[in-house]
Amino acid sequence: MTESDARFRAMADSAPVLMWMSGTDRGCTFFNKGWLDFTGRALEQELGDGWSSGVHPDDLARCLRTYADAFDARQAVAMEYRLRRHDGRYRWILDRGVPRFAPDGAFVGYIGSAYDITELKEAEERPRQILEAAPSGMIMVTREGTITLVNRAVEAMFGYARAELIGRPIEMLVPERARAQHRDARSGYLDDPQVRAMGVGRELFGRRKDGSEVPVEIGLAPIQTSTGPFVLASIIDVSVRRKSERAAADAARHLETEKQLLDAVIENLPGLFFMLDRQGRRVRWNKERERVTGYSADELRAAPLGSQTAPEDRESLAAAVERGFREGRTRSEHRILTRDGRRIPVVAQGSVVKIGDEEYLLGVGVDVSPLKQAEEELRRALGEIQELKGRLELENAYLRQEITVEHPHEGFVGESKAVRHVLGQVEQVAGTHATVLVLGETGVGKELIARAIHRLSPRHGRPLVKVNCAGLPSGLVESELFGREKGAYTGALTRQAGRFEVADKSTILLDEVGELPLELQAKLLRVLQDGEFERLGSGTTIKVDVRVIAATNRDLAREVRAGRFREDLYYRLNVFPIHVPPLRERPEDIPLLVWACVRELEATMGKRIESVPRKALESLVSYPWPGNVRELRNVVERAMIVSAGPVLSLEVPPAAASASPADAGSSRLEDVERRHIVAVLERTRWRIRGPRGAASLLGLKPTTLEARMAKLRIKRASDVSHPA
Repeated sequence: MTESDARFRAMADSAPVLMWMSGTDRGCTFFNKGWLDFTGRALEQELGDGWSSGVHPDDLARCLRTYADAFDARQAVAMEYRLRRHDGRYRWILDRGVPRFAPDGAFVGYIGSAYDITELKEAEERPRQILEAAPSGMIMVTREGTITLVNRAVEAMFGYARAELIGRPIEMLVPERARAQHRDARSGYLDDPQVRAMGVGRELFGRRKDGSEVPVEIGLAPIQTSTGPFVLASIIDVSVRRKSERAAADAARHLETEKQLLDAVIENLPGLFFMLDRQGRRVRWNKERERVTGYSADELRAAPLGSQTAPEDRESLAAAVERGFREGRTRSEHRILTRDGRRIPVVAQGSVVKIGDEEYLLGVGVDVSPLKQAEEELRRALGEIQELKGRLELENAYLRQEITVEHPHEGFVGESKAVRHVLGQVEQVAGTHATVLVLGETGVGKELIARAIHRLSPRHGRPLVKVNCAGLPSGLVESELFGREKGAYTGALTRQAGRFEVADKSTILLDEVGELPLELQAKLLRVLQDGEFERLGSGTTIKVDVRVIAATNRDLAREVRAGRFREDLYYRLNVFPIHVPPLRERPEDIPLLVWACVRELEATMGKRIESVPRKALESLVSYPWPGNVRELRNVVERAMIVSAGPVLSLEVPPAAASASPADAGSSRLEDVERRHIVAVLERTRWRIRGPRGAASLLGLKPTTLEARMAKLRIKRASDVSHPA
């Protein structure tokens, strides 16, 4: 690259326009920085005909054809097309190029520059819309008499389609006898263009497509645009004289409207229009600025730049104006002062235009008060968002924990009268916010009842939170239920939210509530009464809205009399008791339960059971089932494991088969339960935990089994001490 080439490229890159150069093969050899910044593409992508990939598909063929025709003729070229900007939006571009010749006269290519004329196009489109809506025929022609624009009224009046008129001479709408005279009149008008009626004192006629003539009155108005002068003709059909007289007045109003069109566009911009000269003086503004600021036109004209701007923004505004004249465009965020002392945040953008020999900075400022208010509301809402985020994290953690828990049946299986009664109670209480106490032996499905209540309640959109009061060490029950602060006790390394806090606006199931220590029953009573509590180690009261469902296999009334359960808490929990019947009280449901378990286990075991022996079902129906449905499911699961064919090989649990006559004669529930637990413990050699432990065989949690053993006073013989 020569030194002169380098200087040229440096000058081109600093130019406030989009510049390009091409060689003798039409392919482009150079684009300046302005072009590359506009398109957001690398120079290598634009070279040759790569630039054409950014041209709008609807403009591409016309653009290339115009360029090729001028290139072949070695003539200057000017064309308008849409070019894709770096943000993906298409902008209207006015592209002009001229041929370049070497000192010896040899043709070496083209050099051109382009400008973004989108705003000008949009400004030109508004008058077109007004013309299109005009009730009279509106035709715009060039100085040479070529039609460039017509509205719908012209199509209706003359019978031509718009495409048949554009680009054709205006004389095609003039009767043949008057065409020569019309050309002379048009030429005379161009010598002294002004708004006036055409052919004053004479009758004028237009020629329709079918050859018929229509009497018209025509008004003319000169129009000056960025692409040159035009003449706007307003044509009124005066076939009916009465309508003609009214139409003449309308034509005059339309002509006046067209004369003031440019002023009207500026005055009615939806923003604060400004036009500044190089000294920073306001040359032009619109009525919106007067309305927003409260200042009169005289006050705005006399005020120097920045005097109506917040003092702390004046320096940056002056710098933005200076930058605009230096770089060709600018942007500023500042606050303007109103007459009544308000400060209005404004974002203003402007570009430099040259009118005659003077440069002006034109642009529009937009009131962004609503955006600022929205930002403030967003900041105020941030606290709520953080709180909701924390709550969702707690719920997600709880759901991740709950997802590993198996819930064999979504519903309560059975058709007995006892089951229908229980499900009827569920439907009655589910829609309320009442506390529910679910009573029943171990394994009867108390948790299923609680889940059914929650699923049918208005709180079903949030997860049911479950706490097994018997499964937690006594020292951790309080922190599990009510949460703890960091450092509340030794080993409390982090803050933890309690289950009641997680269950806010939802339902909490307190399983085995009878196992809750007395010292915590008072705190639970406060939550039921007032809906508030404090985390362990904190003095801050937390308010919650939680529905409580309590479940127990204990006789709470007996526990109250024994002093192991608070009487006031019992009455708070016993608002709506639901007694879930043991399996022995609904033996007619056992066949349904067996088949429900079979169908559930078939998918996991990959087996297909087609029949269950009647004798085996009868044996199951006669069995007392101290472990209830959970024990029945374990029996079916063992049968599924050992069954080799499509027939389920069911066996009655050995505790029932080996029961002595004396045992069989004892019908007290606790005696039957004690005998069954002892028999299973002896089979496992008193092993409670593990896959082969008694808890697994009985379908109970180890902690639940230990609690039942303590209540029934079941001890291994070797653990009982005898007096010496």
